[in-house]
Amino acid sequence: MAAAVIIALNASPQAAETVSHGLTLVGKLKYKADFKHLDYVNPDAPKGGRVKLYSIGSFDTLNPFTIKGDPAAGLGFTFETLLVSPEDELSAEYGLIAETVE
Repeated sequence: MAAAVIIALNASPQAAETVSHGLTLVGKLKYKADFKHLDYVNPDAPKGGRVKLYSIGSFDTLNPFTIKGDPAAGLGFTFETLLVSPEDELSAEYGLIAETVE
């Protein structure tokens, strides 16, 4: 029995761990690790102004992770994710908060 376990452990090679700035399931990443902005983003776009958003309904909690109650609309805009998927690349994610991906 012990010999079977040892053989099984040696038969399955461990995958080499790689560190990268992003993940992709197909092909290679489009953007290098030091990219400043996505290709479809205009870094010189006008900044400033105001936006007013509305939603129909009411809320009784500011915690979107509780089961009880109705969270306020738009709370998802206040959280950042570890990775972000660009609109011009299929099946790729780059670090937003995460500096590296293993």
